[in-house]
Amino acid sequence: MNAEAKDGRRRRSLNIILLVFGLLLVFNAAYLAAYATPNLFYVINALLHPFLGVAAAIVLILYLIRHREILKDLSGRLSVICLALAAGFGIYLFFVGMTVPHSLALYLHVGFSIGGLFFLLLRLRSWARGRTELSFARKGWQVAGAGFVAALVFYGGASLYHHYFPNPWDSIKN
Repeated sequence: MNAEAKDGRRRRSLNIILLVFGLLLVFNAAYLAAYATPNLFYVINALLHPFLGVAAAIVLILYLIRHREILKDLSGRLSVICLALAAGFGIYLFFVGMTVPHSLALYLHVGFSIGGLFFLLLRLRSWARGRTELSFARKGWQVAGAGFVAALVFYGGASLYHHYFPNPWDSIKN
């Protein structure tokens, strides 16, 4: 196998790993936001979230190093800025804890994450359009976009349901 073919396989593997970690993180976050239930599954997901975030950030950094052209337009740069701010607020929340006094940091973490993913999807869409030879680039952004929209719909639907039909057992009273 020649060096070019190996490099292509490594890039494709990195793309798939980034897509998988990104979607896992998005669905994990949507579940955490939608279901604040006092059970073991929720706690496991809450503990898993920072590790998924760090793993996704590392793979994204490696991806951006190999694909610097993504950062050449405004949506690419905005995505990186928003995701860096989201990571900063996530690290802050990891150390101070997700308690009521830190709710603003949580909302900023979520808002910058959504914004960063939105701008990244915009950039990946326009980048994939110019690449007829890379079928994964064309399919990858579509899968990521569908996952992003599905997670937002899931979160929105679950949040509305819990708002209008609250479970009294989900509240912790001191």
